[in-house]
Amino acid sequence: MTTSTTATSTSAAAAEARALAEARRRAEEARIRAEQQRIAAAERARVLERARPTADTFEAAPAVAPVRATTPPAAGPVSAPEGTPEERAQIEARLQSEFGLTRPEAVNLARNDNTRAAARKLIDPNSTPAQRFSAAIQLGQSITQAVPAERVEAVLRKLGEKIPGADLLNRGNAQAANARQAVDGYIALFSPTSSFVGQARGAVQLANAAKNFAGTEVFSSFGDQARRLEGPARLAIAGLTLADPNATTQDRAVAALTLAGEAPGAWRDARAFTRALRDAGVPNPEGVVRDAQAFANSTLGDLPADVQGRLTPAQVSELARAGANGLESADFAAVLGKLDDPAAIDEVLRQANGAASPEEARRFLSVAGSLNPAVATDALSDAGRAENLARLARELPLDGNTDHLAGVLARVGSVDDLDNLIGALDGADPADANKLAKVLKNLDVGELSDVLGRPQALADLTSTVRNLDGAALDAFVKLSKNLDGAGFERLVQLSAAQGDEFAVLMRQIAPALEHVDGRTLGTVGRALSQGLELANGLVGRFGLEITQEVAGKLLRGVLKFVPVVGALPGLYDAGRLAFEAADLAGRSPDLAYLAGLGASLNAVDAVGGVLLDLTGVGVGVDLAAGAAFGIATLAIDLGLSAEVAKLELAEANGTEYEPPEWVRATNIIGAVATFPIGTAGFVAAHGIGGTIDELKWAAEQGGELAEKAKDFLADLAGNVGELIEQGIEEAAELASEAVGALKDLGAAGVEKLEDLARAGVEVAEEAQEALEDLVRSGGEAAEAAAEAVSRAVGEGLEWAQDQAAELLRDGVEAFENVAEAWAEDVSEGARAVIDRLHGFGEDGVEALQNLSELGGALGEHAVEQLANLAETGIEGAKDALEALRDVPGRVGEIAGDVWDSIWGDGVPLVPGI
Repeated sequence: MTTSTTATSTSAAAAEARALAEARRRAEEARIRAEQQRIAAAERARVLERARPTADTFEAAPAVAPVRATTPPAAGPVSAPEGTPEERAQIEARLQSEFGLTRPEAVNLARNDNTRAAARKLIDPNSTPAQRFSAAIQLGQSITQAVPAERVEAVLRKLGEKIPGADLLNRGNAQAANARQAVDGYIALFSPTSSFVGQARGAVQLANAAKNFAGTEVFSSFGDQARRLEGPARLAIAGLTLADPNATTQDRAVAALTLAGEAPGAWRDARAFTRALRDAGVPNPEGVVRDAQAFANSTLGDLPADVQGRLTPAQVSELARAGANGLESADFAAVLGKLDDPAAIDEVLRQANGAASPEEARRFLSVAGSLNPAVATDALSDAGRAENLARLARELPLDGNTDHLAGVLARVGSVDDLDNLIGALDGADPADANKLAKVLKNLDVGELSDVLGRPQALADLTSTVRNLDGAALDAFVKLSKNLDGAGFERLVQLSAAQGDEFAVLMRQIAPALEHVDGRTLGTVGRALSQGLELANGLVGRFGLEITQEVAGKLLRGVLKFVPVVGALPGLYDAGRLAFEAADLAGRSPDLAYLAGLGASLNAVDAVGGVLLDLTGVGVGVDLAAGAAFGIATLAIDLGLSAEVAKLELAEANGTEYEPPEWVRATNIIGAVATFPIGTAGFVAAHGIGGTIDELKWAAEQGGELAEKAKDFLADLAGNVGELIEQGIEEAAELASEAVGALKDLGAAGVEKLEDLARAGVEVAEEAQEALEDLVRSGGEAAEAAAEAVSRAVGEGLEWAQDQAAELLRDGVEAFENVAEAWAEDVSEGARAVIDRLHGFGEDGVEALQNLSELGGALGEHAVEQLANLAETGIEGAKDALEALRDVPGRVGEIAGDVWDSIWGDGVPLVPGI
């Protein structure tokens, strides 16, 4: 008994708890609904204010769905022009209020122009019944894509209320059954929970209802849009065709195949086909099946079901004509499988049926079928482009069993690239065009696009392949594989310039490339791309023309360090260059240093730094072993030999040789990259005065070279000990000269001077003095130097605090401007500067008064120091405090209190009494 009673009590308590929880849940839901309605009303008011609608415009929609309007907006035409933002906003609002869509769903649905047009027709009371039927079908298809599956049926039911006859559902008249058939068929057609048979039956029901309510106009109300409809909407078109008493046997056959085409091959089974049509409600299914099977067997053949579903009756007839000309449906499968535009399908059929022979037609279909799916439809829907492809298919021969044209077409990713390719192939002899296609098809997709977008690269490549055959062509193909677009362009530029000699070079390297695997080819391509980019920078920097001789030198210079092509040089004839440097020492210090730089380049990191700065191409140095080194040797070879020839000419004529700017710049950059050896060598070659002059010149050039010059000066100033170890005995004098040069640079030299002033090096004090001199000099340099000193003050550096106090005492404008920032964020360093001003006595009064007027914690500290000075009898401090009494805030209060306490009774305070 006790157990039973306890159980009953527990059960009652649980039930009470559940009831309480349910009540709380309902209350929370009510609160959320009320909040949603409040937000929706506010959003509706905002949208209405923004759009300023007229009486004929749609009511603005709530931003937070799904709140249904209690009173739908009055039906009427949309006032905004089609395609405008206003029109889209109005459609979105109407879709929410009329069909219960959330705002995101309405926005998503209204993005499509055809969908918005259909929405306009469906809710426009002036639309004909046929227009409203077709609009409902188009919208139904879009609803299944824009609305979550669990909400589709609810939205479809709201759309169904707009179908002609839906208003008769609750009336007891003869048309009520048709109305119910229309709405139920519509929902079954588009519902995601319907089976295919259910969708097909819904399509036929909707079609019959449409015929009853809208008449024969409904059969033509879709126009061209019918071709673009897919999924359930396509079933609706098929249902309308079967309900059309004027449809031809062929039309009805294709419609029947559409209704029964969900299962591939279902139309081949007469029983299954008949059952599917009967289940769908098609009248006389047996007769329709007979006609459809006969038509399909004779025309569609083995084309995939998805391809069959895209073909119009006229296209099926064209297929039948192609069959009579000796082609099979399988010949069309590859290309038709990529097309979703009737115009493109029409063009393919036209080209095939217009070919001179079945072989020519098959060649075109094979080429068209190779097109990248991303461009196939656009490529073949244009009659001129399709005609060009058909002509190229006729003219370009097969290479044994290999179709190079088809290979390159498969890699073309845009219509623009395709047009560029067609233009290049059209402009070449067919045999050369085939070789061109063979090279291009081996490029990566991105690189191919780059090349096709460069007309000169295509022209150079056409010129190159004209001289290549057999092993030479194969070597070129392998060498260019995995090149980037820019590298490929440079390679063909050099190869075209070298002419017949390039074919000789390719035949020479062919054996080394014959058995190379794909991974190694990738390494070759990357190394060659980067090498060509670096070499291109050298060519531009030296001002060389790509003559046949230069092209040969560049190609051989680059190729010699590419893996598997040739042995890599371990060292670059250092002995020869060292000898040449010695020979040039008394003739041209610039060329002597350049030769010495070439002799000392034995570290890839140093070489890479020189080249990156020299060429400006921005390539990393993650090249294959020795690649950057090989480029450096090429740079020295090209540049030094050219300049030595100029030097010899000047000596022969008795004139002075002037090194070009690139030599001077290269030497400076090279010296910085190879510090300290390179720096010491530069000084040894140019002397102290010459070094400073060269660096001043470099600093005036701006850009990266100027930055390197400042680095060079900083190295000279801050590394006296290392320079002495490298044999520069005058290092201390040189360091002092470097500080002076940085000071002469003005604002541009401040950063390096600041580094030196902080670094604790031998010239730190000179750098500090240089900064102070710049602050006092005025202008942009003064402002930059003042900022540097201010930063050091904030970090508590005593030399900076001493300088700051002196600069403020002397009223140096640049530092006074910088000190204004201290009022906002006074540091301990700034307080220390104020304390130093106090130590100046009478000389510091004016500066303290100026700082006091800035206010804040800085001003308070400054006025306190003035008070201290006043108490010691400094007369100027009294005047300053009296002037500061009128300053608003705490500064004025402190000044007033001090002044009153000392002089308020008219008797000045005598210190010490």
